[in-house]
Parts: sequence; C-alpha cells; structure tokens
Amino acid sequence: MKKSLLLAVCCAFITTLSFAQTEQGKFFIGGSADLSFSSLKTQQEYDGEVEDDKVTQTQFSITPSVGYFIAQNLLLSINFQYESEEYGDNKANSLMVGPGIRYYFGSTNVKPFIQGDLMFGSLKSEYNYDFSGYGFGGSDSYESTESAMGYDLGAGVAVFLNKHIAFDFGLGYASATLTSDEDSKLKAKTSGVVFAAGISVHL
Repeated sequence: MKKSLLLAVCCAFITTLSFAQTEQGKFFIGGSADLSFSSLKTQQEYDGEVEDDKVTQTQFSITPSVGYFIAQNLLLSINFQYESEEYGDNKANSLMVGPGIRYYFGSTNVKPFIQGDLMFGSLKSEYNYDFSGYGFGGSDSYESTESAMGYDLGAGVAVFLNKHIAFDFGLGYASATLTSDEDSKLKAKTSGVVFAAGISVHL
C-alpha cells in the first residue's frame, strides 16, 4: 500500500473513530510472515581454471502470537517464531517460543505502545560441501544443533482500521545468543536495531 494512502486512512480514523480495542478481557492474535528468493552466480578458480556455480537462496519466516488483555491496555502474550533458510545445499531451521508483554497508550484508533519479549528455542543447521570445484574429489556434510535465547525491547504504534483489525509498526533493540549443544563454551551473539510490521486481530 502506498504511504500516502495509508497516511490518509490513518488520519481519517484518528478524527472519526474511537473504540475500546485494548480493554480488559479482550483476546489478541497477531503475527507477520516473510518470504524471499534469490539466485546467485559465483565463480570458483583453482590453478587458473574457472568454474561457474549458480546457487539459489530461499528464506521464510513466520511469527504468530496470541495474547490476553489482563487489564486495560495491558497485554500478555505467547510468541512463536519459525525460520527456514536454504542456501544451495545448505539448510538451517529455527524454532523459538516465549512470553511477551505490551502496554498501549491513548484511546484513539492510533495507539502507541511499548513492549518486551523473551524467546527460547533451537537452531539446526546442515552444511554440505562439494570439493570437486577445487581440484579435489568427493564431498562432505556436517550437522550442528544450537540452543537459542533472545530478547527485544521496543516501542511502536498500532493503527486500528476497525474494532478488530490493526496494523502494527515497531522499532526496537533485539539480541540473541546461540550456544553449541556439543560445546557450551562455544557461543555466537548478535544484536542490533530491528524494524517490524504486522497485522493483529483483537477479539
């Protein structure tokens, strides 16, 4: 949707509507999904011989959540996250789940909010290597499993189109730590600023 059209919709609902979408006793269903596909061409060179290699990359993620308003504007939720990525013959899948809390402000159809989430899960990766392009024969494969823990803190705004449907936009700081199941001393940490958008249903 074009930004100008979305802005016009937001302005119209700000001035004409006011619902109690975040009142105590309401249920919340939300989430987002993302799918991307790319085709990459690489060149491998060994001893002056060049070999072209074409690799496809597919990424898919879905992040559903369900919650309940335990008080006016105060939401407690359970969040799920599934991600899958394929890069050539290499694959990775992760599944995470955890609690979340969100507080809304205001009584119009555009409601700012602050939120925090805590996630636990695991990441499974499968790597396949082909050495023929480097003048060696054969191939090899390797699998790894890692425990995952992450959290995010942020703020955003929910734009309600009616009593039940809202567009959610958020900006925050997220951090995740992966710990190898084979060696607990081996850890990988990543963090940064994240922008997220999704659709929520209030029942």
